[in-house]
Amino acid sequence: MKDDLLEVDGGPSLRVRVGGEGPGLLLLHGFASGIDGWPPGELERLSRTRRVVAPDLPGHGASGPAGPGDATPERLVAVVDAVRRRYLEGHEVTILGYSMGARLALTALARRLPIDRLLLESPNPGLEAAEDRATRTRWDDGWADRFASEPTEAVLDAWLDQPIFATRRALPPEAKAHQRRVRYGADGPSLATFLREFGTGRMPPTWDALSATGIPLRILVGARDTRYVELAARIRACGSDVEVTVVEGVGHAPHMEAAGRWGAWVDATAPGLGAGS
Repeated sequence: MKDDLLEVDGGPSLRVRVGGEGPGLLLLHGFASGIDGWPPGELERLSRTRRVVAPDLPGHGASGPAGPGDATPERLVAVVDAVRRRYLEGHEVTILGYSMGARLALTALARRLPIDRLLLESPNPGLEAAEDRATRTRWDDGWADRFASEPTEAVLDAWLDQPIFATRRALPPEAKAHQRRVRYGADGPSLATFLREFGTGRMPPTWDALSATGIPLRILVGARDTRYVELAARIRACGSDVEVTVVEGVGHAPHMEAAGRWGAWVDATAPGLGAGS
């Protein structure tokens, strides 16, 4: 695989890792992560049977910083579409998104981006009640203020100390060190922009799109991430072609906590030449 630089009109340049031939697999990472946050060696392995495309979203990894307006739902969907058109035109397109990346994949679906299949790891289709969105927005804004004004590494350490991420503490020391290096590469003001413009409180809910779609949806959640297990059950009830896989013994980030089982799930659910269907 190779890294490419994609210039997106009106926004920061993106680092995009591309390789392989066959059905397309576009991966969207989570908050404060990037290309290098996917399991080591897995993108290369997947590219043996697929056309794999993995961008660093604005302000993450080696992409340019995200300024005001660069992380609105409209803008981020335009970024995903630019990546799709540049690297996957004419290919079948499966989008795999983790957490924030799953929310972005669902937003792209709701805005009718051409997608053939969605693989969603720890997805949240959004908050439906106005009161819940207002409460979450205040929470997002509090973190955004910290990312904008305090040392990024210190705020990221505090962010990862939240209960939702507790199961990552069981990662081997080298894996924890690797993920820490990936996250410390994020730009603090850019993370603040993402929280203010695409935080869960401001993201338009996508539940209606789930009910209307006819494409296959495949969901992966960790059994110890009980809130997201409940969300996955709700998503499964929304459509006729939805399958949920629950990984025992792990939490919010199966791709980090159980990389082998994550890879097997992708193989089984993402079309590939001689691979999953």
